[in-house]
Amino acid sequence: MKYFRMSRRFPARGDGVFHDGKGGSLVQDFRMSPKPPTEAGVALDGLGRLSPGSARASRRALPEPAGLFQDSHHLFLLKTGHRLEPGFEPPFKVVLDPDIPNPQLPTFFESPAWIGTQAFYRDLLAAGIDNIEAVPVEMRDDARQRIIHDYLLLNIVGCVACADMEKSTVNSLGEGIDVIVRLVVDASRLGAFDLFVAAEDTDCMIVSERVARHLQACGYDDILFEELEQA
Repeated sequence: MKYFRMSRRFPARGDGVFHDGKGGSLVQDFRMSPKPPTEAGVALDGLGRLSPGSARASRRALPEPAGLFQDSHHLFLLKTGHRLEPGFEPPFKVVLDPDIPNPQLPTFFESPAWIGTQAFYRDLLAAGIDNIEAVPVEMRDDARQRIIHDYLLLNIVGCVACADMEKSTVNSLGEGIDVIVRLVVDASRLGAFDLFVAAEDTDCMIVSERVARHLQACGYDDILFEELEQA
């Protein structure tokens, strides 16, 4: 069976073009909406300089991937692959990054936890996924003075020591802190879950081919599926 690493797909900065997951090539037919204003980024005097007004207008108009800051539950461990600790009471509170003036809200965030839309969670349930703890999220948008309630903290209960660390590409950020850049999995350790995290780096979310195809059929264009090499 094939397995895929699932992650948030980011647009190429400033272009609104999504990577297709094949060696960093670009999908040229996909554009975000709204498009940048035609007057944004006008060169002056033939020297390639931008007027301050045009630069600001461009920044305001271009959608940028939204970011989050955690605003509650700071003493609780997240993204462990195990059940949430006792005493974890909803809602989980986050704040949209105020430095992003025109945030593009994704299907899911990966930091500070896996936080996905309610519709995405329903699609996971429809695929038969039953190893997720879902917690209501209160997402504060200070710039627009609103609270967004459409997201859930999705805590995956499934942690599998499946990485072949000798064949995977790993960056070390310090003692005991490894980030897997290119994941190669040991096929003999797979099969217990359709959705799980790698114990060696719990930022690595893995789904079976069945689930990947189900989510692709749902029409999500901001989720990246990278087929994993199996050893």
